[in-house]
Amino acid sequence: MKTEPTYIKIANDIKENIKLHKEIGDKLSSESEFCKKYAVSKLTIRHALDILLEENIIYKKQGQGSFVKNKEYLAESFSFNYDDTFSLNAKKHHLKYHNKVTLFKVIKANNQIAKKLNIKVNDKVFHLTRVRYLEEEPSMLEDLYIVHALFPNLTEKSLQKSSNSIFKYVQQYHKITQTKRQLSPVLVDIPIAKELHFNPNEPTFKANVTNYIMNNTVFEYSIIYYNPNKYTFEHSTKFR
Repeated sequence: MKTEPTYIKIANDIKENIKLHKEIGDKLSSESEFCKKYAVSKLTIRHALDILLEENIIYKKQGQGSFVKNKEYLAESFSFNYDDTFSLNAKKHHLKYHNKVTLFKVIKANNQIAKKLNIKVNDKVFHLTRVRYLEEEPSMLEDLYIVHALFPNLTEKSLQKSSNSIFKYVQQYHKITQTKRQLSPVLVDIPIAKELHFNPNEPTFKANVTNYIMNNTVFEYSIIYYNPNKYTFEHSTKFR
């Protein structure tokens, strides 16, 4: 097994110290102090600090040292069961959560969306963009498409009454029977990274999700981008 380089271990230790004991603007120990603390060379310490610079956690002042710039990327991440819903995972971890709808409109399905929803091109579709928050921090951004014919009375106001939960709204009228997810690693556009508060040069996960009601009917298709600083995924398989 390959051993993790010393400078990476030191970088992670410094990150943990910043997370627990430092505030934005606080000065870090000097390179010489770090050398003494970790019993390593200045070159090793510089490599460690370079990681924090690249991750936008610290900045340097010529002749003065290193200072804390950003703590957002050090926020706690959560190991979520990939097979559970967002709200169920949040409840299992005793986390506060809420949803914010930033786009709600009716559009005509193009060829790609029609194929995903198993409807005809130009059929009406609800198009929503939603940001989901854990502990007041953005954890995922969703681009959703819902079959209009199945929920003709859906409005932004009626969705708000269901806490902006698509599943809670749908379950008033239909039984949700299946979810299919396809997960893939991606680099996202700057606006998405900015919305989710992470570095656009940092890879994350994208999920293509299809949800079904009775009779194998697709009611919703969504594209989800996850905040990589908030998520690790867990998938378990039971054998009988």
